[in-house]
Amino acid sequence: MKRIFVLSVMAFFLFMSCSKKEVKPVSMESLTAQEAIETIEKVKTAYIKKDESSLRRYTSEEGFSSNFTVKSMGFSSAELSFTPLWVDIKGGTVQVQISWTGKWVYHGQSIGEKGVAGFVLTGSPYRMNMVLKDNPFTVVAGK
Repeated sequence: MKRIFVLSVMAFFLFMSCSKKEVKPVSMESLTAQEAIETIEKVKTAYIKKDESSLRRYTSEEGFSSNFTVKSMGFSSAELSFTPLWVDIKGGTVQVQISWTGKWVYHGQSIGEKGVAGFVLTGSPYRMNMVLKDNPFTVVAGK
């Protein structure tokens, strides 16, 4: 009798472990991080295309004026690769730390750089307000 009971319990747990697992809903923090990273990617794309109207759409006025100048956007071509490292969410501010590598061509001269930057985003929808540490948008030929 004990043997049948033990086998029944084992069969029950085996059945339960093989059944479909419930998918957890996406957390609010995860959605916030995803939105912030998407905004940073839009800023990067607009920068590479030298699309000033899109840059203004995805950055605050302060973020635009302090991170994008005619001189820093004087490249003939640019490539940037971003790898998010971590996201810190405090109230209405999101800070995304990224590792980046880039290659710019200024007047035929190629410049390669890499660094780690902290993007600070605020507002709703998120807009880039400032860049801390190694700003990939301020690399200029002849620095």
